[in-house]
Amino acid sequence: MIESTENVLPLPYELARPREQSSKPPEPAFAIRPGMTLAEAEKILIRQTLIHVTSKREDAARLLGISRRALQYKLKRYGLLDL
Repeated sequence: MIESTENVLPLPYELARPREQSSKPPEPAFAIRPGMTLAEAEKILIRQTLIHVTSKREDAARLLGISRRALQYKLKRYGLLDL
């Protein structure tokens, strides 16, 4: 007698098959959108860079390609000094 197979574990080759890929790319943690001002985009980028380098401003300035002094000015301008 054959029993129902609905409670049977998948075979190993079924586990190894790649899953269906979504046609939509994953949503980024932050998004720079069309129509956003350069100042808004810059503020987001500076904030995310500081989070990435765990608030080491010298490292953040290097990654952003600006001087530490320029970064300090932008942090003050955008109200990000507490990061």
